[in-house]
Amino acid sequence: MPRYLADHDRGLLRPVSCSFVGPQAEAMMNEFHADRLFLAVDGFDLENGPSTPDLLEAQLNNVMIRSAKEVNVVADFSKLGRRSVSRIVHLNGLNGSLQTIERLRNSAKDYAKKASKLSRRSARKS
Repeated sequence: MPRYLADHDRGLLRPVSCSFVGPQAEAMMNEFHADRLFLAVDGFDLENGPSTPDLLEAQLNNVMIRSAKEVNVVADFSKLGRRSVSRIVHLNGLNGSLQTIERLRNSAKDYAKKASKLSRRSARKS
């Protein structure tokens, strides 16, 4: 399988991740602004920061980070302490938090419990 497939309008398609990268994708992402970005990464090291095996993806991720007010790096436990080839951004460039899958799962469980309690309370009132 080729590493990239060319698409003149949107950039280069990475078949392995079904995502567009390259200068066209970066130019498009420069037009967007976000309050909050959730960025999944292949590695997260306290010295190196978040990383990915693909240089073009790292460059696009960096554009996305610069366009967001808050960045939440999402990684499962196996990614922590791991360094991939291309650094996305140094830790100083991050304004947000590290979210592990387990932490998100626990937050979702807590939210579901609170929602269940609220729905039971409102059912009793009616």
